[in-house]
Amino acid sequence: MQNEHEQRSNEGSDLPEKNSVYDFLYHDIQRIGSFLSQFDPNGHLQSSINSSYLSQSRSASSEKSITAKLPAIAEGKTTTGHGNAEVNNNGSSRTYDPLWQNSIALLDYLEQRNLIGRDIMQSHIGQFVLVSGKLFMFDMGFMQKLTQGTMLKKAFVSGYTGAEVNKNNKNSKAEVETVLEVLASLPGSIQARIIGDGFSVWSTLRAEGLSLSTDDLHLKHGPNIAGSWNVLGILDALPDNDTIADFSFLPPFQLSLANFSNLIRPTFGRSSDYFGITPLLVFREVTGN
Repeated sequence: MQNEHEQRSNEGSDLPEKNSVYDFLYHDIQRIGSFLSQFDPNGHLQSSINSSYLSQSRSASSEKSITAKLPAIAEGKTTTGHGNAEVNNNGSSRTYDPLWQNSIALLDYLEQRNLIGRDIMQSHIGQFVLVSGKLFMFDMGFMQKLTQGTMLKKAFVSGYTGAEVNKNNKNSKAEVETVLEVLASLPGSIQARIIGDGFSVWSTLRAEGLSLSTDDLHLKHGPNIAGSWNVLGILDALPDNDTIADFSFLPPFQLSLANFSNLIRPTFGRSSDYFGITPLLVFREVTGN
């Protein structure tokens, strides 16, 4: 028997039917749970149990009658009996983990309520957006480990300074050494970029939300993860190519930190021509064709 949750998931949805499934590369469990708990008055579903029981009973009884005659008084009849019943109960239960079903449920809820912006160029900050394109991933922690070794560091510097774009730049070696020095002191974040049709999106991912390790992804694909990928997230930063932030109201020390943060952001974080999102899901559609 289909329960209410399944009925909601199958109504008004453009999710793939039997001929395709979703392959989730990333799933932000905490955020998805927090959103689902707002749609369901009972809170966030963490487990589902499907139980069935079969009951069979069998009974037996016997009866005895005794008749007594009492002179000049009365005639009486007494009936006695006894019975026993045998009951057999058989049951089974299955416990389901709704972790990945929650991902589809969130897509359903947002789609049914028209809460998803599919054109990021027309979307506003704080809106759910769904973007598609080529996926690039960089694990800064992975890069930090690679550049700790002397030989690998030299190879990285040589590759950077030997690139066609840097051949005429006399300061390129000093620049890349500075980059490596700053890289070593930064948090080991996992960065994801989606390059779509006329737009680019930057985001960071939680390691615990990935279904594959970044080591596996880098060794298999390099930075460009093959195929077309979809990202559902919350838009929280717009391109700011022509925007110059004013930090003059800050105290001198904090002003220096703010200016330094602006200097390293384009190199190690979101470029000025990128949108910024907080990703909830990264997935692709898998078919049998």
